[in-house]
Amino acid sequence: MDSRKIEPVPYLTDLWLAAGERYDIVVKTKRAYNKSGEAFKIKVFGYTNQYNHSAGGLCTIAWLKYPGQTIDYNYVPDSACTDFDHLSPLRLRTLNPVPNNYAAWKNRIQYPNWKNPSKPGDIFIADLREPKSKSKSTINNLANTQYIEFDGSITFNGLRMSYPPVPFLLQDPADKTDRCGSTCNGQPPKTKCTTKNPANCSANDYCNCQHVVKEPLVRDGWVEIVLVNNNQGAAAHPIHQHGGWYWVVGEGQYNHNINSSFIRHQDKINKISRNLHNPPPKDTIQVPPGGYAIIRTKLDNAGTWIFHCHINYHVTIGMAMVLQIGEFGKPEWEGQDWCTGNLTKNEVCPTKPPPPDGGPTDISWYLHMENAYRCVAPGVNVTFVWEYGHSLNWLTPDDWKSCNVSGTQANGEPVEPNPKH
Repeated sequence: MDSRKIEPVPYLTDLWLAAGERYDIVVKTKRAYNKSGEAFKIKVFGYTNQYNHSAGGLCTIAWLKYPGQTIDYNYVPDSACTDFDHLSPLRLRTLNPVPNNYAAWKNRIQYPNWKNPSKPGDIFIADLREPKSKSKSTINNLANTQYIEFDGSITFNGLRMSYPPVPFLLQDPADKTDRCGSTCNGQPPKTKCTTKNPANCSANDYCNCQHVVKEPLVRDGWVEIVLVNNNQGAAAHPIHQHGGWYWVVGEGQYNHNINSSFIRHQDKINKISRNLHNPPPKDTIQVPPGGYAIIRTKLDNAGTWIFHCHINYHVTIGMAMVLQIGEFGKPEWEGQDWCTGNLTKNEVCPTKPPPPDGGPTDISWYLHMENAYRCVAPGVNVTFVWEYGHSLNWLTPDDWKSCNVSGTQANGEPVEPNPKH
């Protein structure tokens, strides 16, 4: 799972994957087979929405070929997946379902009950286990705890990531002019953290800044990050970490909206538990809407590692931050500095940092968007992508020509008279 080992989960009927996740599937073959017939089709079938099958399905195949068997290279699944009807998920034993159903979470098969192959139900990440048990005392050498909350503005703690012209890894000394986030110093358990946000941030809006959580390098230390997905109607954001793995020590979901303050209080009154003995390792996890995931990352890999939502639109508009472990300069203790290899310190990237709101030649277009800039070669098309649910005012052709924004939109909704730009 995500390139790490877990205890095998037997006899699954369904497996769900979000962007960034990886799993190994073990298929038990048999000696007796048709030695001259067609090879076996490994049929992969899934719904785009596990709880709403009318949203349509996706399907493909791989061939499992024994010696002497043939492959039909002309076979292509049709768009309606008609050859996959019998594979419609029975939801008998499902691993890693999208965690957007509170009832499914409450009724899940918990560890170790899923070891019984005849027991049906959903199996979530928190109930998986790593084969090699981790010592509680080792993973509990905690430097500090960070709370990262997602909200409707698709941010981490109301901060949207912007990127510097000189990569964080090459900045010596670090340029902190536009930085925001937490800076932590010292060794566990005496690590102290301070938080800095841009002066122009407001409680009612998000900020664009270089979001960095800076941690000291501690070979046997860990940072705990509590990911809070505050809205029941939100996406189950798949949160991906570069530069290593984290261990999922807790996960939970509620039947109402929440926030970081609520989770802190629940933790204070011992309503949130952690598994510190053999938690599952991952580098991508879906955070339940109206819920949380608690992850712990070892602070033994010095560098600057991006940490982001793996939904393309979300990461391009800034749902990301950098986890910095160690720093340049004279170390307070061995190992704080990092190596840049053949890269030159303080060198400006020849390519400008990725712009907000889209890719190099496209712009995600929605109400209240920030100014977006592109530098493209002559003759290259720039695509404006309308983001559903985040549109601009929809004017009639006549109102567009006359710049009339005082009435109603073409769909009858009132015109938003005060866009940012």
